[in-house]
Amino acid sequence: MAFYTSNDSVNAIVADIGSYATKIGFAGEDHPRSYFRSHVAVLREEEKQDKFTNGSSSADNTKRRRRRIQTVNYDNLNYPKEGNNDGEWEGINPIDSTTGLCYDPNTDYQYNNNTDWSDLIPTFLKHGYSSALGLKATSGVPLLMMERSYNPPPIRQQMLEILMEECDVPATYFGRDATMACYACGRTTSTVIDIGYSGTTVSPVHDGFVEQKGVRRSPIGTMAMDEMAVAQLQALIKEEAKRQHKATSTAVLKPLYQVKQPKAQRKEVFRRLALLQIGKECRESGAGQAINTAASKSLLVPSMAFTLPDGQVVDVPSSTRFAVANLAVGRGPTSEDDEQSQQQQQREELYNKTKTDLEDIIKAAMQPDDEMDKKEKDNDDGDEEEDQSSRYNEATAVGISSSLRGTKRGRKVGRSKGKDKASTSSTGATEEDNHSNQPKVRFDNRILQRACVPYMETMLEQLTASPVANMVCDAAFRCDREQQAGVLGNVVLAGGGACIGPTDQSVPDSLREQIEAIIHTHTPGWRVKVLSPGMQERAIASWLGGSILGSLGTFHEMWITKAEYEEWGTAIVNRKCP
Repeated sequence: MAFYTSNDSVNAIVADIGSYATKIGFAGEDHPRSYFRSHVAVLREEEKQDKFTNGSSSADNTKRRRRRIQTVNYDNLNYPKEGNNDGEWEGINPIDSTTGLCYDPNTDYQYNNNTDWSDLIPTFLKHGYSSALGLKATSGVPLLMMERSYNPPPIRQQMLEILMEECDVPATYFGRDATMACYACGRTTSTVIDIGYSGTTVSPVHDGFVEQKGVRRSPIGTMAMDEMAVAQLQALIKEEAKRQHKATSTAVLKPLYQVKQPKAQRKEVFRRLALLQIGKECRESGAGQAINTAASKSLLVPSMAFTLPDGQVVDVPSSTRFAVANLAVGRGPTSEDDEQSQQQQQREELYNKTKTDLEDIIKAAMQPDDEMDKKEKDNDDGDEEEDQSSRYNEATAVGISSSLRGTKRGRKVGRSKGKDKASTSSTGATEEDNHSNQPKVRFDNRILQRACVPYMETMLEQLTASPVANMVCDAAFRCDREQQAGVLGNVVLAGGGACIGPTDQSVPDSLREQIEAIIHTHTPGWRVKVLSPGMQERAIASWLGGSILGSLGTFHEMWITKAEYEEWGTAIVNRKCP
């Protein structure tokens, strides 16, 4: 294996593209220099339709292409994009909310080449590099990319190709977020609790490697917490209107843009984001989220005031404040049985919805293409489809396949095929015109979807509606017996959803009590140590661990270099980044 060495004084770059925010910064620093929302507003190119006649000119022969992204706007919450409405702007996120991965479940396009996330990943990196890091291009500096602990090999391989071909990085490394969170706390073996935006993931890590058989996932994340906070604020507003003898129909929670522009009519996706932002501000202020550690029936916990965007002040009672936190973390020491049953019912509802969505994703990925699409693929792109299919099989995943996809020889073959197709194109248009009218094809999303089906089925088994403490014990007990003591004795808490007050140790202490209560039923006296960075670093724990790893002097041996990528193809990521 070749080692990456650079004569440049610039440190490696660490990037963590999450479902809520994207963090990009230099290795060795304490905080990312670039931090922006992953949910952005985009403008697409004009829709184009290609028709081919096969003895018929019906509308069924019209093949739609995905409209590629032309413009990206990173500030889409407070103001409409065009006057009082959003016009043609769309709100998208490179991370799928159901799977938590860079995955596009859309199967509506017969020309299903490329995806939104494959276009946004280079765009996000270029934006972070230029806006905060002072770099004009993504080439020339090695990149350490964070990924989910259960990210499947097909998506990893496709991400590597995007970074090497599109971003032209000289070297890269994929770090599991659970392992990086361990490094941030000075551990190599522990059970990592990551309360993220789209859900909670519990991953056992042993000697720096994620034990995939023990990974557990829950759909309860900060997005579910914000939705619950918004619903509670809406109920408090209606109650206040009743006390003042006002019409409840007009007592609604107004987002900030509606206060500034009352006539603004925004799309539902932007309105939902603006409302969730209010829920986020409510829980971060302490009014909408707190751990019930000191409250009891004998103590009168005061309510907290929260100011809405329109200036109205509502009093959030203690029961409402504690309910949001208990939904994410689990049962508190003074929770009532009826409160616990209500929280479990909410978890079950979110679990069933996520499970149904994931089953629909698997079903859609396994659906065969229509007969017309198959004919065209057989005539035009049969060799390329076979080549792309082989790159995602199990042999390629472990690096023993002879597939040419992603290697230097494979790219030369692809370029020669492209030249042959261009030479046989219709007359009246130059080769440059044909190239400008056709989108740059990197991969076929339908093939990637089919390759991810076995891993999506595994994700169904990992899904659970249990509280966090039960997920930790379940994840540890799924590991080998000799590993259980190490992963269960140390628990690392990370993620933006873990930033719950009133103190830095509120959540760790509450979880430690719940986990020990479960373990003591069969192993009395067992002690659990819950480790977590401070409240300011907890949301960026994975990025912080990557920053520590990327700054080590011995890390140059772990880079995937450009030469290795050209020699071994995309399968090298599964060998050097386990």
